[in-house]
Amino acid sequence: MRTVQLDHSEIIRATQKAMVSQLHRDGRLPKGAELGLTFYSHSPEDMQVLGTLRLGGRVLHRLRGTRQQLCAIATQSALDRRSGAEKRGYLPQAQVRWRLVEFRSDDEIVDRFIVDVEFQERRVKAG
Repeated sequence: MRTVQLDHSEIIRATQKAMVSQLHRDGRLPKGAELGLTFYSHSPEDMQVLGTLRLGGRVLHRLRGTRQQLCAIATQSALDRRSGAEKRGYLPQAQVRWRLVEFRSDDEIVDRFIVDVEFQERRVKAG
C-alpha cells in the first residue's frame, strides 16, 4: 500500500479548481466573480463543502460538494503528485481518510484537515 498525504491548503486549492471548472463548463462564471468555500462535517469521515459564488457582494450560485466528490478530488490530487509509471502501479480504487487537527493558541482555535489517500499497488506476477 502507498499513502499520499494532502494538507489543508492542497485540498482547498483542488476543490476550488474543480468548482471553478464546473462553473466555467456550465457558463456560470462571470468575470470578476469570487468563489468562497466552507468545509464542514459532523464527523471527520463526513466532510462536505459549500461553495458560494459572489459578484459585487451578491450571491450568484451555491454549489455543494459531497463526501464522495471530495474523495474523488483528493484521489486525483494525490495521483497528480505521482509519476506516470508510479500511477500505473496502483489499482483504480483508493481509500480516503480525513483527519481534523486543532491548533490552539491563547486566544484562538483553528481547525485544519489532513487527507490520507491510500492506494493499493498492483501485484506483479512472477514469470
